[in-house]
Amino acid sequence: MERLIIAAQDQAHNTHYHQKNIMKQPSDSTCRISYKAEEHIKHIVAGCLTLVPSVYTKRHNNVGGYINWTIYKHMGVQVTNKC
Repeated sequence: MERLIIAAQDQAHNTHYHQKNIMKQPSDSTCRISYKAEEHIKHIVAGCLTLVPSVYTKRHNNVGGYINWTIYKHMGVQVTNKC
């Protein structure tokens, strides 16, 4: 896991941007999902307009649900083991 995080911080994942600008391979650097922006880590994690209505919203709702569940549990409210 640590290796993946460090690679993401260093922009070293095998994205189209990395292939074109770092590895100097003849390729298109646009996003393979939205085809609108350059595909780099920041774009994939938080900026792809195609992922916003689906993946990002689901991730956001899961985090919010977990926070809500944790607060209820901390307050002594009986909760299930499912978040």
